[in-house]
Amino acid sequence: KHASRRRPASARASDAAARVLFGRPEPAGKLPSYLIDRKLELAQRAAEKAAAAMPPEVPPHHHLLPREDCERVLADIRAARAEVLEELDRFPFVVDTPTQKARHAQLTRELEQLDAAEDAFSRSKVVVADGPLPSYDRAAAS
Repeated sequence: KHASRRRPASARASDAAARVLFGRPEPAGKLPSYLIDRKLELAQRAAEKAAAAMPPEVPPHHHLLPREDCERVLADIRAARAEVLEELDRFPFVVDTPTQKARHAQLTRELEQLDAAEDAFSRSKVVVADGPLPSYDRAAAS
């Protein structure tokens, strides 16, 4: 009676061979180690891809400007801007001569450049090219 319920010997041998070849099956609910390794590898690739996609904080041959230097440059910019505004205020209401028109246009361009420089150096992080800082001394430029 019990013999009829038994599996044939060949089936038992193939089960034993499968356990030897493939190892013991993982318990239910646990991921196999090769899937865990693959998951970690994919996560690492995704992190590397995201890091490569982000621009570097400081490009090569540039550096972050210390806050003290920014403040010093901003003071120079504001002083130069005040001089340009003072010069523009001295112009007559109507600018007639070509010389006056050229000088007025030059001062207006200078004022725009100073405003752009002030915006740039007012940021929380200022990245500049290696080398000397730009000068905003109007006496040296004239």
